[in-house]
Amino acid sequence: SKNAGIGYNHTFGSETVFSLLFGYTSLEQSAVNFLTSKDLIGSGVIKGMPPGLTTAPDVSMGYFSVNSTVADTGPIQGYQVRADLSKVVGSHTLKMGAETVIEPYNQKNIEGAWGFSSLQTANLSSQGTTGYDVASFVLGALDNTLYYIKDYALRSHTWNAYFQDSWKATPKLTVNLGVRWDLLINATYTKS
Repeated sequence: SKNAGIGYNHTFGSETVFSLLFGYTSLEQSAVNFLTSKDLIGSGVIKGMPPGLTTAPDVSMGYFSVNSTVADTGPIQGYQVRADLSKVVGSHTLKMGAETVIEPYNQKNIEGAWGFSSLQTANLSSQGTTGYDVASFVLGALDNTLYYIKDYALRSHTWNAYFQDSWKATPKLTVNLGVRWDLLINATYTKS
């Protein structure tokens, strides 16, 4: 993960202050769960799964499962820019500003799974009480398979602006009035 930020303030006399802020954050994560350090799919030990799943597919049998998802998430990034201006005019403190946040995001997950049930080794005339999922696994009798790739990138934008007046009507009463505008631009998706 990476984070950075910088700020700049400028005072125009005793009544006006300008500030500018910039922030950046980034996160990348890779996850590979494996049964063994050997490439079982690439070496041909486990057949039928496309390349990219580097170890073995998930295996689930009743109460037992082994996970082997390959996931590359990121970079998940955020760019933030904000500007504010504050000015004192008599009994009024006027404030205005704007901000934008841009967030690009990439993800690539590859997942495969094999499921085993007791049905493949059951007595067909009495399926509810016979059969064993571990026996189906040992025999290689699959109940179901799954393979998918989530491979996409997206970018989202948010924008906002505001104006505020803090009016000191009396020494004991301050009235705050303001308006704010926000815009969320729906994420745009692309293939990474």
